[in-house]
Amino acid sequence: MPKAPGSELRIAELARMAGIGVETVRYYERRGLVRPSRRTAGGYRRYDLEAVRRVRFIKRAQRFGFSLDVIAELMQLPCADVRARAERQVNEIEAKRRELDLVHATLRGLVATCGRDPDRPRCPIVDALLADTDPFPERG
Repeated sequence: MPKAPGSELRIAELARMAGIGVETVRYYERRGLVRPSRRTAGGYRRYDLEAVRRVRFIKRAQRFGFSLDVIAELMQLPCADVRARAERQVNEIEAKRRELDLVHATLRGLVATCGRDPDRPRCPIVDALLADTDPFPERG
């Protein structure tokens, strides 16, 4: 049953609603990303529904490749600054994609040569990884 607006959640309820583990909630709290709305007299954390939204925001931002440090910044920045940070993230993703494409093509080529010469003493993949030269010659 969904919680009524203004009601408080225990840490396990927050974790379940947000689709994460309790330890992750505690970690986010230590990082300052999520805060309990209060603690009970016994020291138990209580969260409001906004905490669920924050945790879901964090998880979505992580899927876009943002680090927790950047996510903490995003939650505080005006829209224009968020856009600029997102544009930098797009550029970083594009660079990683190019690098992965190169790694993929290089490894695919090495796999294609592996096992072709039964008299070869060592695997060409191992040779490439042991070589003193960069296996990614196209990188500049």
